[in-house]
Amino acid sequence: MDDPNHAISFDADTIAQALVNIYQKKYGNGTAPEPTLFEKTKEIFESAISKGVKQSSFSIDTTFKHQLTHNMWVFSAFRTHKMQRDIAKYLLNEKGELKTFTKFVKDVAPYIKHTNRLWLETEYNTAVLRAHQAADWRKFVDERDVLPNLEWQPSTSTNPGEDHRPYWFTCLPIDHKFWKQHRPGDRWNCKCSLRNTDKEPTPVPADTIIKGSEPQRGLESNPGTTGEIFSDNHPYFPENCGKCPFLKGAEKVAFLVRRKPKNCFSCEVAKKLCPDIKEKWNMPFKNPKELMQSPLGGFNLTEFEDNVANQIANVKNIELKKISTPTRNISVKDGNVKMQMRISGVFLERLFRYEKADGKTIKVVIHNKMWTFPKKHGIGSIVTNELLKQYEKMGIDFIRIPDALIDGGYVWAKMGFYTKEIDKVKQCIKDILDSNIDESIKRRCEDAMAKYKADFPLQEIAFQETKDILNKYKWNCFLNMKEKSHVERLKKYLDAKLKKIEFQSTSSSSSSSKSLSHGQSGCNAEIASISSGDK
Repeated sequence: MDDPNHAISFDADTIAQALVNIYQKKYGNGTAPEPTLFEKTKEIFESAISKGVKQSSFSIDTTFKHQLTHNMWVFSAFRTHKMQRDIAKYLLNEKGELKTFTKFVKDVAPYIKHTNRLWLETEYNTAVLRAHQAADWRKFVDERDVLPNLEWQPSTSTNPGEDHRPYWFTCLPIDHKFWKQHRPGDRWNCKCSLRNTDKEPTPVPADTIIKGSEPQRGLESNPGTTGEIFSDNHPYFPENCGKCPFLKGAEKVAFLVRRKPKNCFSCEVAKKLCPDIKEKWNMPFKNPKELMQSPLGGFNLTEFEDNVANQIANVKNIELKKISTPTRNISVKDGNVKMQMRISGVFLERLFRYEKADGKTIKVVIHNKMWTFPKKHGIGSIVTNELLKQYEKMGIDFIRIPDALIDGGYVWAKMGFYTKEIDKVKQCIKDILDSNIDESIKRRCEDAMAKYKADFPLQEIAFQETKDILNKYKWNCFLNMKEKSHVERLKKYLDAKLKKIEFQSTSSSSSSSKSLSHGQSGCNAEIASISSGDK
């Protein structure tokens, strides 16, 4: 290990509960993974995947990340069952009698120490590396038209082994058969990597597979194409369906009769053990009353509506009583809380829900689904500013804008929202570079693309000259309310807009008063009569 101080292991409570369950013969050689170990193993490897993909400069799509995670869960199930079977071997003494629990715990301790610390940490570190490589491979495929070749980079380990050294700096096309036989990451804890390049290919190594550097079991596949961090050829997996620990007698016979090759990641048994990952994580609310008594109840609807109504009235220079009465609708469906509000030409529809992030952190998330408001008077900025105040009170973690439409691409970009759709950003910048706009703006857009590799601040390419180009794209954008820089971008934009609105409103009021003093009629006089309450 290059970092011996970084320990990945099961906590004492997890081990203790698992040992109790196995000792009580609830689990062991049965057809189900011991639940305490299983859940903890899933959590550990799910965090490995999240860590690995974040280390890549390429942002993979949600579907592929879910595939990586689901397959890691299946691996966790077989790993757990192997561990509980091994632990169960320590239950009986030489006479076949059940040991006391104290004796059982003492005897199994060396095995626990070895499996819990050494192998688990090796598997975790390798999972991080291969998740990173999986995301990188997606990037290589995406950029192959420009950078068609891959070059093997030396190991970053402080004490690199000799097994991969003969392959260092080998440069071959991405679809060359060599990469199907050998790649960085096909040895445990391998810290070699690939980079894409337009350099000329090098000769193929004389011996495609050098003795002692063959891919190790479970690491033969390319996770970037299969979505499998570890293949089902890993020793934890059964040799065939007839030896699957999760199948009962009749089920095993049925699988053997089919004579199909095993595919542990997609069989019916795996789907029962590890249901498909869903992006939605239900909120624990059954009705609106529960919602308003929850942390989300920090959204004070009355305060929000009053503030919006008053500010719109001020900007339009008309009385509040002339504003249409606010109407609202709150409903709960599939764990999502939908709030709809209509007031003076403004219509908002939002979904509030909890989501699971990074495998264990539950965050409150808001989804803005539909916004309709007059384009004049800066009403959009007024509403957004009031929403931001309420969301800060509620402790909202993320604001997500799905498929921003109708001027939304430019508007949300100007407000400082971010996107993970790096491929879409690249295409947008390409369109900007191909356009006839000022060269200085083109350079600023190119600099932004070079600077931001993951979360991209759309504000960096949002100019009046690029407005039409940005609006061609249906951006999925977001704002991380826990990131100070994210919120500051939005607040800076809103402050500037609100000052401009205030100035225009003051100028308009002054102009109206002057017109009235000279006895003039027309639009200003009509507004003045309304504001003074005349019928």
